Amino acid sequence: MKKIKDSALNTCSFLQLVHCVFYAIPNKFRDEIMKECGISIPTYYRRVRHDGPKCSNAEKDKIAQIAIDNLKAAISECEALISKRKQLN
Repeated sequence: MKKIKDSALNTCSFLQLVHCVFYAIPNKFRDEIMKECGISIPTYYRRVRHDGPKCSNAEKDKIAQIAIDNLKAAISECEALISKRKQLN
């Protein structure tokens, strides 16, 4: 995940920064799936639909790992923000 610059800490509120971490998760997840599975945005959303094409077992494993990695990265980013919360608005 993209790291927040120290200069951004002085211009944003704590809530705004944490909100941005959560807000970015779906797009980061989608982009990583597209990259790793070699699919386009339309194909991604076709697969998201209930009646869309099915994923192979290898793709399911990759998607699960990407989900875990993205959540761990978001947790790490939130922990970093929490440790700097006294410096924030």
